[in-house]
Amino acid sequence: MNNFLKIIFTLVLFSSFWTVNAVQIEIQTGTEQQNEIKIKTTTNEKQKKESITDQITKGNKKIENISLVTVFEYFSKFFEEKTPESYKYISLNFTGIEPGSEFEKSLKILVYNNKIANLKTNLSKAETTYLNSAAFYELAYRILGTGYSQERKESGSTKKIDYYDLEIIEESYIVLKNKELYERAIEMNTGTNEVFGEVYETIINEHFDKEKLDKNKLIYGAIEGLTKATNDKHTIYFPPTESKDFLSSLSGDFEGIGTYVEMPEPGKFVISAPIPDSPAEKAGIKGGDEVIAVDGKEITKEHSQLEIISWIKGKAGTEVNLKIKRGSEILEFKIKREMVHLKSIKTEFNGNSFIIKINGFNENVAKEFVDALNELKQKIGIKKIIIDLRDNGGGYLNEAVEILSLFVPKGKPVTVVKYPKSEGNYLSKGGSIVSLDDYELVFLQNGSTASASEIVIGTMKDYFPKIKVIGTKSYGKGSVQAIKEFSDGSSFKYTTAKWFTGRSKTGIDGVGITPDVEIELDETLLKEKKIDNQLEKALSI
Repeated sequence: MNNFLKIIFTLVLFSSFWTVNAVQIEIQTGTEQQNEIKIKTTTNEKQKKESITDQITKGNKKIENISLVTVFEYFSKFFEEKTPESYKYISLNFTGIEPGSEFEKSLKILVYNNKIANLKTNLSKAETTYLNSAAFYELAYRILGTGYSQERKESGSTKKIDYYDLEIIEESYIVLKNKELYERAIEMNTGTNEVFGEVYETIINEHFDKEKLDKNKLIYGAIEGLTKATNDKHTIYFPPTESKDFLSSLSGDFEGIGTYVEMPEPGKFVISAPIPDSPAEKAGIKGGDEVIAVDGKEITKEHSQLEIISWIKGKAGTEVNLKIKRGSEILEFKIKREMVHLKSIKTEFNGNSFIIKINGFNENVAKEFVDALNELKQKIGIKKIIIDLRDNGGGYLNEAVEILSLFVPKGKPVTVVKYPKSEGNYLSKGGSIVSLDDYELVFLQNGSTASASEIVIGTMKDYFPKIKVIGTKSYGKGSVQAIKEFSDGSSFKYTTAKWFTGRSKTGIDGVGITPDVEIELDETLLKEKKIDNQLEKALSI
C-alpha cells in the first residue's frame, strides 16, 4: 500500500466509525397476533427509485477506474439524507480540495458523522488515486461496518473497483441495517423495554375503556413522553397532522394575525413575539403574552400547539378574538386577519444614524443586509449604525454566519458549534463592505431576541468590545435543532448541538445576553405618542 493510501486509512481509523441511523419501529396489534413488529426503512423506499450505486455511476455498469474522490462521495451518500444542514459549516483541515466541490461536501458529511478523522492531509492526488477491491472493502468495513469474506479480500488485491463492488456493499449495508432493526425490535419487546411493552399490552387488553382507546394515540403519546423526559423544550414530536401544519409554517406567506408562538408546557400557549407590521403587533400583542382562550374556547392541556394555531389562523378579512394573560392582567383583543408577509429587513435614516431592523434570519436575509450596507455607503454624514434585533427569534444559522462575515476578519471563527463527539468552527468568509472604524455600532435587543440573533450580538461583542447593546436581557437559546421526518407523516425536532460565541466561546443557552444599557420599553409612551424610548436611547448614546 502506498503512503497516500496509508494516510487515507489513518483518517478512517482515527474516527468513530459506527453510528446507527435513525429507525422507525411501529407496533401493530391485531386479533391473530397481538404483538407484531413492523420495521420500515427509508433506505428500501429510496432504493426502488434510484440506488446510491446508480447515483454515483449514473447507471453505467461498465464503469472502470473509480477514483478515491468517487469512493468518498459514494460513502457519504449513505449518511447525507440524515445529516443536518449545519454540516456545511465544518472547517476541514484537508488541503488540495476545490471549495464548493462534491468532494468537499462528501468529506464534510463523513467528518460530521465521525466516519473519518479531520486530518491535516493533502488530498490533491485523490482524483488520480484508484483503490483495488481489497482496499475498497476494507474502507467499507471501517466506514459502514459491512463485512466481507477473506476470499474476496484476497481476490481483490489487484482487481480494480467496478459497478458490482459498489452494488454489493450497498446491498450488504441494507441487510446490516435491517438486522439491527430486527434486533432492536426484539429488544423492545423482551429486553430492557419489557416494562413498556407490558404496560401497553395491559392497557389495550385489560383497561375498562379498552374498546374506546385509540392505539395510535397511545403510541404517539408514548413518543411524546420520551421527548418531554429530555427536559428540553426544543425537542418535540409532531404526530402526522401536526407535523404537516408545523412544516408548512416554516416558510412562505400565510393568512393570520402574524405571531411567533411556543408551548413551553401542556396547556400554556405563549406569544414569543409579534411579526413586525402584522395585525397582532398593530393590535398591541406583545412577546410573552399568554393566550388563554380563542373565540371563547379555553385552552387546556388537552389541546396541542398546532390545534390552537389552527383556531387563530384563518382567511384574510375575518376576525379572531383572543383572551390574553399579561402578568396579572387579563386582556381581550379582537384582531382582523390579513395576509402576512415575512419581511426580513427594513431600513431607515434618522439624523446621523442608519437603522437596520432585522425581523428574522430567513432565507436570503444576508443578501438583503448587504443591500442595506450598500445603501448606507451612498449616504454622507452617517456616524452610527443601529441594528435592531428586538423580537427576532432567529432562523437559519448560515444567514447569521454570512452577516458576521461582513465584519469579522476572514478566517476567524464567528461561532463554535459543539456536538456530542465533535466541535465545529464556523469561520468568517470575509467580504467587508463598511469599516467599523467609520461608524459607531449599537444593537437593540429584548426578551424575544433569540438564537441566531444572539449569535450575531454575542460574537460582535467578542470582536468589537466597544459596541453597545441596549434593551433588556435576551432569551437565551443557544442550541441547534434538526428535523427528522417519518414515513407515517410525523416528524421529530430535536437538539443536536449547542453553540458558543466565536472568539471567547461563551455559551448563552438558558442564560441570555445582558445589555450594556438596560432599559425597558415604555409601552404607554409607544402607544400614546409613538415614541420608542429604547430606540431613542440608541440614537442619543
